[in-house]
Amino acid sequence: MQQTQTPSTAPEDDFVNLADLIRIIWRRRCAILTVTLLSALVTATYVLLKPRPYTAVAMMEVVPEYSREGQVDKGFFETRVLTHLEIARSTVLGMQVLKICDRQGIKLDFSELQQSMKVIRLPKTSIIQGSIILPRSEHAHAIVRIWREETIREFQLKA
Repeated sequence: MQQTQTPSTAPEDDFVNLADLIRIIWRRRCAILTVTLLSALVTATYVLLKPRPYTAVAMMEVVPEYSREGQVDKGFFETRVLTHLEIARSTVLGMQVLKICDRQGIKLDFSELQQSMKVIRLPKTSIIQGSIILPRSEHAHAIVRIWREETIREFQLKA
């Protein structure tokens, strides 16, 4: 006659003794504390030393021209908004902004301006938005202000 052995499944094998876990954690407390403090120190150093990007935004609305009857030619107005958007994005305008920035002591080359400055039309509006992200807030605000002023000047010249 054959006897089959079944593995022992005693209830005490399925449980973890909480007292043993606490003893292990207590014995390794120095290692746990060291890893925790090092992680906190590295994280704090990174956060404090990382340059913070600042965003400056300017918005301009293209105002429609009304006829004597008080109507707006929607096709003409849409063309006008798109023309203004192209002027705001133009390389010539970017170069003018850089010249003024250079005179004010803000050093930025054209590729940096292109990468950091975004000019968009807000969806379903006649609003043109220019935004720039730079590490220095005063530079970001100055460049957006100069861009807005130069864009308005160009709009007026083209009108």
